[in-house]
Amino acid sequence: MLPAPIEMIRQLIATPSVSSPDARFDQSNRGVVDLVAAWAAELGFSVRIEGLPGESGKVNLIATLGAGDDGLVLSGHTDTVPYDADRWTDDPFALTERDDKLFGLGTAGMKGFFAAALHAIARFERFDGKDVMEGTQFEDAVASKYGGSDPVGVQRPYTAIKQGALFPYRSLLPRSPGKGGIDGLLVAGRCSSATMLGHYGGKSMGNMISVGQGAGVAAALCAQLDVLPRQLDYRLIQAKLDEMGVSL
Repeated sequence: MLPAPIEMIRQLIATPSVSSPDARFDQSNRGVVDLVAAWAAELGFSVRIEGLPGESGKVNLIATLGAGDDGLVLSGHTDTVPYDADRWTDDPFALTERDDKLFGLGTAGMKGFFAAALHAIARFERFDGKDVMEGTQFEDAVASKYGGSDPVGVQRPYTAIKQGALFPYRSLLPRSPGKGGIDGLLVAGRCSSATMLGHYGGKSMGNMISVGQGAGVAAALCAQLDVLPRQLDYRLIQAKLDEMGVSL
């Protein structure tokens, strides 16, 4: 599970990565890249770190999710400009929150981008076999798996399917309308967004009831608040489930 966005930014800001033509101030960006690479790998990205020829300590991160001819490229830089500590009100390497703003070297340019991008990607991740086998701790969980699983067609030990795996709210949301999907719809049970093993890990009746309850609560809240499922804060679903005695 990813740290909260603010915590991610805090860690990135605390990791100096100044680029300067003056060797006295120039620093490696490897520490920042290692943080981003670890978080990306947690989301299922294939990560590769490549050094820059002639640039001691400078590296690039290439993180890839999925495969195919088309795709979306998110590009950013992990270094910052030099700084003059005497002209800073706060410690440039300690994230400061004040007046609903964040202060720190690289907060906007552009370490905050990595936290925002990774959390945006995490919300659209499919429920897959790794989540079933290892029990991913989704922050937007709305149902908890229990009982047996039926990994048909996949040679897995029956006991390897983790008990208590969580189902994320994002897997109940269809593709966005701009991608050929339908808005105002929740897809629960065997219609949810998941890979083959993801479905096998949660297709039993008990698990379908659990997911269906989460979807039903979400639908009721959408009607009550007059919002689309994609606009609904998953924390409201979790709070309502907690009131109903559901343990996630």
